[in-house]
This record gives sequence, structure tokens and C-alpha cells, in this order.
Amino acid sequence: MIMFILFQNWRVSLVFLCGVLLSPLARYIGMNVAVRANVRAADAATKSSAATFRISFLGGTVTGLLVTGISLLGLYVLRLIISGLLAIAVPIAVGLLFGTVPLGTLLIGATASSAMIGFFFNNSEALLDNAKKLNENGFCGIKGSESYKASVVGDTVGNALKDVADPSVLILMKLLGMTALLLLPVLLYI
Repeated sequence: MIMFILFQNWRVSLVFLCGVLLSPLARYIGMNVAVRANVRAADAATKSSAATFRISFLGGTVTGLLVTGISLLGLYVLRLIISGLLAIAVPIAVGLLFGTVPLGTLLIGATASSAMIGFFFNNSEALLDNAKKLNENGFCGIKGSESYKASVVGDTVGNALKDVADPSVLILMKLLGMTALLLLPVLLYI
């Protein structure tokens, strides 16, 4: 049925292709920003805690431990609210403005890109963890060398990818799907 609709009208096909291509692009841009921030923090943590706080002070995020804790909590809650609202508002807006077929293409693109990102996160963590183990065993360097420090940074980033970012992508994908599923009866009566 979807294939018949796609090839019946070139505009629907164009919207389908845009949805499938732009949905993964948005996820990869967000992933890129998150990974770069994590790398900077992990790299500073390998030097010393003073270097970590210095980078944080220069970035303007730390003005004291209490302020840091409160600001992180506030940012976390704000991020939860914004990401949750986006995951709910985007399917509703696409469904109500464009109909069921573009909503389906949004879900296809979101599911496909989430699966690819999930595989990337898990495989990257395993790769970075194995690189650290090779350095610890002396195959690629010795403890204290530059390659070992780099592998520690990589392992720290990889752990955050697997333990934090990967489950959040799964939750976002489920929230998008459930919102679209609950919106479907409304769209069928419009």
C-alpha cells in the first residue's frame, strides 16, 4: 500500500525521501556534538582534576561546586523536558500537518537511524575498550605512554556511549513510535 502511494504522486515520494534522509542527519549531528564534548572532558580528566576544572572554568560552566551541581541538574531537567517534548511534538506536528504517509516515513527514518546509531555505539565501545586492554598488556604501548593515555580517553568516551547514549536513543525511538501509534486513530478520522 505504501509503495503504491509513493509511486502514485511524485510529491509524496519527495517528502518520503526527505524524511528518510533528514531524520538520520539530525541524529548524527546531535551525536557528533555529544561525542566531541565527551572527548574534551575525558581528555582533561586524564591530565588532572585541576585541568578539568580549568577547562570548565574557561568554558564558563563552573563557578563553584554548588553552582555546578545546581546548573547540571537544571540543564539535565531542561534537556529531559525539551527532548521529551520534541519526541512527542514532532510526530504530532508531522501527522497533523502532512498526514499518515509522512508520519510513517518519519518513523522509518527514525527507526533506521536509531538502529544504525545503536550498532555504532556498541561497536565503538567494544573497540575502544579492546584498544585500552591491548595497551595495558603491552601490545601497543606501555602504561603512561601517549598511546595508553589516548586509549584511556577512548575507553572513557566508549563507556559513556554504551551506557548513556545508547539507551537514550532507544527510549527516544520508543517514545516517537508510541506517540505516532496513539495519534493514528485521530489521523484516520480527519
